[in-house]
Amino acid sequence: MKLLIGIGIIVVIVSITFFHKKTLTNDEMMDKAIFYSEQNLKKDVKMPESLQTRNVSFGGHRTDIDGLTGAVCGEFAAKNGDGKMTTYSYFVQSIEVDKKGELVSMGRVLYPVQNEAVFEALCSKTKKAH
Repeated sequence: MKLLIGIGIIVVIVSITFFHKKTLTNDEMMDKAIFYSEQNLKKDVKMPESLQTRNVSFGGHRTDIDGLTGAVCGEFAAKNGDGKMTTYSYFVQSIEVDKKGELVSMGRVLYPVQNEAVFEALCSKTKKAH
């Protein structure tokens, strides 16, 4: 009988551990938002496997459901139809993830004019969530 109770307790503990999805930290949620944004950006380039990004950051705040909402900003380059790398261009994308890092909503990717002042006005260079 004690053996059955012991096995039952182990099954319950394993089940709780396996099926419980933890709430992610701010940094983990920001990383997820950046990942989703970069995956979406790949849809807009001729050669998705050539996509390179730099200076990518997330700026935003907590939502009412403990997720994050804000914008992913950065620069990207990719090979064009001729197979040549383009110069880096700015991109901005609104995005929201829930507390488990699942995508809630995503706006389309915006490409500000190749103007650093416009990009600076729209995006923070630091990876922070308020």
